[in-house]
Amino acid sequence: METIMQKQAHMGGLQGVLDHDTFNLVYTTYQGTLYKKFMFLLNFQETAEDILQDVFLKTWQLRDTIKTEKSLKSYLFQIGRNLIMDHYRRQKREQGFTLTYRDFINVVDQIDEECIFHEDKYSKLEGIINKLPPRRRQVFELCKFERRSYEEVSELLHISPSTISDHIVKAMQFIKVNWN
Repeated sequence: METIMQKQAHMGGLQGVLDHDTFNLVYTTYQGTLYKKFMFLLNFQETAEDILQDVFLKTWQLRDTIKTEKSLKSYLFQIGRNLIMDHYRRQKREQGFTLTYRDFINVVDQIDEECIFHEDKYSKLEGIINKLPPRRRQVFELCKFERRSYEEVSELLHISPSTISDHIVKAMQFIKVNWN
């Protein structure tokens, strides 16, 4: 595995820093390999291209701290891996919000569909939840938003699972009554 410094030696430039010419060399050397790897891991061309661009942007931003006598290939792959993990974490958070929102819509399925399309449902639901007594709201949010089990919430708040169940039932009734 040839390091960038060795490639620079072949080209006549041994500066030991990631200057503009060396960066161009790094880009032309690794962009194709990185892109293929990112496509394999992501299966979306646009996302793979974005991450590839971010890898080289971050590399350029950190150019003063990079030592070119070491192999940059593993460094670039590590940056890419971290960016891909961030992408999947962000995607998971967004999906979690969508699932939570969908659950609430199922709870209030008796609501007139025309009303659903003309109101900001989530804001309305949030306003109703904020009217719950503090402990009931806390139990409801732990169980419904954070998807914790009754047992987990029971241990966390030091109250019985049957009390948790009672809070959830009463919160759901309160939401249904106040939705209209």
